[in-house]
Amino acid sequence: LELWKDPNYFLKIAGQRSVPVEFGSNYTSSSWGQKIVRFGEFLCDHVVEKSNDNEKSLKRPRLSKGSTAYLAQHELFLQIPELEQDIGVPDYCSLTLPGQHNTGEVALNI
Repeated sequence: LELWKDPNYFLKIAGQRSVPVEFGSNYTSSSWGQKIVRFGEFLCDHVVEKSNDNEKSLKRPRLSKGSTAYLAQHELFLQIPELEQDIGVPDYCSLTLPGQHNTGEVALNI
């Protein structure tokens, strides 16, 4: 995950990919909405600021009081498998608490 510390990595890997973004604090808000945008556009508008010396480079986190926006519930790793390859997922892990039945099925919701 070291690569994820640099927002420019996300621009390189996924900047031109289209992703669903939700706007507003929650879905019952009158200002709530959804829009398909480029991942790079989402990063620049809501996550980090562009560097002044290079318009294609991103720098520090955006701290402004802009509109709330977030990636919608979306299978991002299916769309951008390069990001999933950055994460080490164990071959198998399981937790069954006392009194619970283990179905044997493992949900990988990462």
